[in-house]
Amino acid sequence: MRSESVLPIGGKTRGLLAVLALANRRPVTRPRLAELLWSQRPEELARASLRQEIHRLLDALSPLGVDVIDVQRHTLALKPALTSVDVERVYAVGLPAIRELEEPFAPLLADLNGIDPAFDGWLEEQRTGLTRHIQSVLTRALQEEVDADTLFAIADQLLSGDEYNESAWRARMQAAVLQGEHAKALEFGRKMLEMFESRLGRPPGPVTMDLLSSLQAAAVPAAKRSAFSDSDRDAPSRELFSAEDGEGILSLTPPSTLRSASEAARRLAMIAVAPVMLPPDMESGVSFELGDALDVTLSRQHLFGVLPAPQRTDTVERGYAETCRKAGADFLLTTAVRKMAGGATAARTSIIFRLIDLRYDNGIVWARKIVFDDGVGDMRAVLPSLMGVGIALQWAVLQFEGRVQAPRSVRELSHGGRALRALMLLMRCDVALFPQIGMLLETRQSEAGSLRDLATALFASVRAVSYRTPDEDETQLEALSLLQECQAQTPQSPISRLALAYVTFRMPGHAPMAEALTASLVNDGPDDGGLPPDLPACSLLQAFAAAHHGHWEEASRRTEDYLAARHEDPSCVLTEPSAIMLLLLVGRSNEAVRMSRSYVCTFPRFPAALIYYVAALVEAGLDSELEIARAQLLALCPSLSLDQLMKRHMFLPEEAQERLRRAWLKSGVVHEDNKTTACLA
Repeated sequence: MRSESVLPIGGKTRGLLAVLALANRRPVTRPRLAELLWSQRPEELARASLRQEIHRLLDALSPLGVDVIDVQRHTLALKPALTSVDVERVYAVGLPAIRELEEPFAPLLADLNGIDPAFDGWLEEQRTGLTRHIQSVLTRALQEEVDADTLFAIADQLLSGDEYNESAWRARMQAAVLQGEHAKALEFGRKMLEMFESRLGRPPGPVTMDLLSSLQAAAVPAAKRSAFSDSDRDAPSRELFSAEDGEGILSLTPPSTLRSASEAARRLAMIAVAPVMLPPDMESGVSFELGDALDVTLSRQHLFGVLPAPQRTDTVERGYAETCRKAGADFLLTTAVRKMAGGATAARTSIIFRLIDLRYDNGIVWARKIVFDDGVGDMRAVLPSLMGVGIALQWAVLQFEGRVQAPRSVRELSHGGRALRALMLLMRCDVALFPQIGMLLETRQSEAGSLRDLATALFASVRAVSYRTPDEDETQLEALSLLQECQAQTPQSPISRLALAYVTFRMPGHAPMAEALTASLVNDGPDDGGLPPDLPACSLLQAFAAAHHGHWEEASRRTEDYLAARHEDPSCVLTEPSAIMLLLLVGRSNEAVRMSRSYVCTFPRFPAALIYYVAALVEAGLDSELEIARAQLLALCPSLSLDQLMKRHMFLPEEAQERLRRAWLKSGVVHEDNKTTACLA
């Protein structure tokens, strides 16, 4: 293997190679290359110069013995199978590749400055994107790491590129406390405060100041602690660390000083809330009320850390997003209120929510628009909708983070990352993935936090109606226990409450409790953790409750509400089979067949939908299609029993149970004497 350098000598030639190398394996057009490298030349001259540089580049690479550049009439590209790019490895591998980089980080392609103004602009964009990615990966590693030495190393690497990175400074203090070096933690705080005030003329952000205050409170005697109050944050920050604090006092600080900060670091993401933008003619107080309501809504998700919006809009500078990013925020939630012309009707008001990713490209990863006919002056009309926004935002972050982590191998994932990977695999509704999901969730509960609780509980509840395990009753009890524990730890978490009600309905003899829980979910006020009844999950639970009492018109209406809103909630893929069952029971067999076809085509290895598909086909009299669906179901669950099926539908009235029983018997997937037998693993 040859290790000699074949790097071209000329600046333009190296610039050409750099553009191809950083194109993410996509072909680059010749006009684009000419524009970047010869922006100040006429088009014809630029293209002629490009042709010459292409020949020079090919000549320089000729010692390789193979053509590593794919030269086409209109485009050029690096051949993926024959080349590797260091920057690509940083993006794909993440932390292991970044830890191998030299410190301090050298600017990307530092020797190519000044080639052309357009190229300089392009190069600055590449450097900014790479720097932001490195900082994002290192910041996320700080949130997930618990080893003190590793925390120090990652924090130092972050600070070598950005000495004002508050996440890194907090990690230094955290690591010092983990090592029992409490005086050292306070010394880091002193240095940071001095640097911020002398160079930036301001203290660090509220999250960092809260941490410093907790350190100081733990370091002073109890008699002195009463002197500290919330108003101390507005005092000069250097006063938080006075010369009177002796090391004898600091040594008494308990090792759990930063436990709450460590728990917060294990959350899925940190979200900063921007001040609400209002039309000029709207009262400013609405902005604060909306902002406070958003803080409460996001905090109830229990998967996020929340940086609240400033209480004074005049404190928000142009670089607010960058300030939030340096304070450790992963996302920025912006809210804008717009007045809309109503035509013949009264004017309406819309609220637009946007979630902006602060770590990669400042792009919008999620947006939602809500329209009110009566404006937003009455906050009681707005609050129920905000809970729906919070749930939708949570799933948007889950899916976004799942996509970001998708290229990483399992061994590179944190405990929380494994729980997230398991949750994303669960959303594929594929029983073949169940063993892999189970292995991903085999970790101590405390190490992954509420995300692991949520993923484990949902997995247990879905597995219990997969009809592939011989111990489904035990699995159902496990799901119920996990969800009850999750509900006890986070009593206002909407997803855990919804999942608990859904699983409880399926438990034999538990329908009254499930109905009571459903009623509390939709009848409690927003301040008590109540949910808007038009959420898809709430609509489905209310349809269950109506079906339990045989109120089929109400069940049909609630099912319709669920179907209309289910596309806004990705988790509905786990509950859509239940909607198919309800369509069948309310007499809408043809709709049940159509919905089953679409679902089974998308998720062909999910028995929970197939059992209702075959029943709907029986009622619709589609025998030829039934043959295919029956074969598909029995291939997944060859030992399916009537007992298994009926146990999960005991909350229904007897006539509804009998209707399902006759349909399954007629379909041929089960037999009257087929009692519970072991299913294939």
